[in-house]
Amino acid sequence: MPIIAPIPRNERRQMEKIVHKTTDKNHSRRLMAMLMLHRGESLSYVAKNLCAARSSVGLDSLVHTIWHRRPEKSSARTPKKVAC
Repeated sequence: MPIIAPIPRNERRQMEKIVHKTTDKNHSRRLMAMLMLHRGESLSYVAKNLCAARSSVGLDSLVHTIWHRRPEKSSARTPKKVAC
């Protein structure tokens, strides 16, 4: 039985794409943990596979870090505003 609420298929696919494309390995691990928990894996199993403490794989810590993380920097430069 899954530990977390069901994640819609399109969101799971988007999460998997982000795992493969992101350069932030911590964000990638968090997403992998959420996907593993969705599949019904235990907290201990997920923690061992991701080399993380069991307390950091808990749902409260995952949700907090996923939704409160800093956005990735874009490679495109933003033009400076010119004062008139």
